[in-house]
Amino acid sequence: MKYAYQDLGLKRVIGFTLPGNNRSIRLLESIGMVFDSTVYVDGDRKACNLYVPANQNNPVP
Repeated sequence: MKYAYQDLGLKRVIGFTLPGNNRSIRLLESIGMVFDSTVYVDGDRKACNLYVPANQNNPVP
């Protein structure tokens, strides 16, 4: 996360994963992200989980 904000200069980092993809969920959580909401991809209307940094106000430690 630090690399994304400081080195790449990104303003926001988000993650998407399919519900039930436990390995991806664990990976996102291990880098400090938390579940935010379920979103639906246009076209096939598949559900995806949206993950955001746990501390969105101060994402870089």
